[in-house]
Amino acid sequence: MRKKWIRGGIFLCLVLLLLNNLNRVLCVKSPHGVDQTRYLYVQPKNKIDVLFLGSSHVHCNVNTQLLWDEYGMAAYLMTGAEQPLWNSYYNLKEALKNQKPKLVVLDMFCPSRF
Repeated sequence: MRKKWIRGGIFLCLVLLLLNNLNRVLCVKSPHGVDQTRYLYVQPKNKIDVLFLGSSHVHCNVNTQLLWDEYGMAAYLMTGAEQPLWNSYYNLKEALKNQKPKLVVLDMFCPSRF
């Protein structure tokens, strides 16, 4: 009976180890829009003052550290490469679940271009 428990425990540990490694292998590794969404859930509740939504034009041209240092505004970039408007809409809905930004900036380059 004791051997069954030991074998069952070893089997369970191996399955958990396999699932953990599969999660690392199969998860999306592209930082374009994925990391921003993932890190949004780590932000303290109601701490974002300015929320930027849009394409890589916003991501590459807005310096959130400068906004914090010069003006004391906590800004967050919810951007992605060639992000369509519907994606910005759902990012905004997701961000508003835990954040109450005073200003939302929406980049319209990709919706107007494509």
